[in-house]
Amino acid sequence: MVRLFAVFALLLMPGLAAAQNSALPAAGPAGNLPADFYIKAGCAKPEPPASKPTRSDRDALADLYNRKVRRYNEELRTFDTCINAYVEKTDHDIAWIVFAVNTAVAKVNGTSPPSAPTMPGNMPAGFYPAPLCILPAEKVDAAPDPRNAKAMEAHNTKARTFNALAGSFNSCIEDYRTRAQTDIARIEEAENAAALEAKNQ
Repeated sequence: MVRLFAVFALLLMPGLAAAQNSALPAAGPAGNLPADFYIKAGCAKPEPPASKPTRSDRDALADLYNRKVRRYNEELRTFDTCINAYVEKTDHDIAWIVFAVNTAVAKVNGTSPPSAPTMPGNMPAGFYPAPLCILPAEKVDAAPDPRNAKAMEAHNTKARTFNALAGSFNSCIEDYRTRAQTDIARIEEAENAAALEAKNQ
């Protein structure tokens, strides 16, 4: 399933695009959390009862077997309910990741952040980390009179510094978004594994 993230604005000074190539390492398969971060379903899988008693067995054994079957069926229903709840909550955890990414993007763009998810997931609310990307704090003023060489050089130096920081910031945010997709894929893997376990029961 493709998850939609907001698009962030680039923070570069015009005319100095070459200074934006300060990049962080590519995300690769890594996520923003460890590979084993997602909680397992933990649903107790019942063991089916032993083979059915033969006709030669006494009534007591048949009655014992029937009680085991009834208990197994009850445990199986509990197991199915547990798995179904786990699978449903995986979507809520994914919603938290999308919320975290889009909140970071809204901060970059100076827009209102999205509403936080309200449904509980398998993970604690707010479990997903915010990015550690550093937004350049000092803005660059308008260019001075080009006839003032000293002032123009100071302006260009400041603009190059800003663009280098902005380039690193943009790369950091993009890396964060890419890693979030990896974390979502890991949740979906856990979801599919739990659904398969229920199907094969």
